[in-house]
Amino acid sequence: MNIQKMLSKIKKKFKNLPENIAKKAFLVAISLLILGPILSIIIFYNYSIQAQKIDPEVPKELLQFNEEKLFKILDYHQQLQERKEAFNLEKIDPFNKVLNLL
Repeated sequence: MNIQKMLSKIKKKFKNLPENIAKKAFLVAISLLILGPILSIIIFYNYSIQAQKIDPEVPKELLQFNEEKLFKILDYHQQLQERKEAFNLEKIDPFNKVLNLL
């Protein structure tokens, strides 16, 4: 029973929320005008100033490629290119037949 009473009180408060905001429109507007710049300063600090203070970690080992896989990829790409050149057909124009009939 307690939970249901609490839920009904919360529902009543949320139903009255727009009315309460409208009654205190000036205070809400002032608080939003103050809250906006404060939040923007916090976000700016987190993403700009604090990011500059932290030095990025440089990996001690350099990135190494697996040359066998790289050459396999290049060979596959070259085979695809050769197939494309071998299959070099002109683009099919659907209006070509119509123009030939005229």
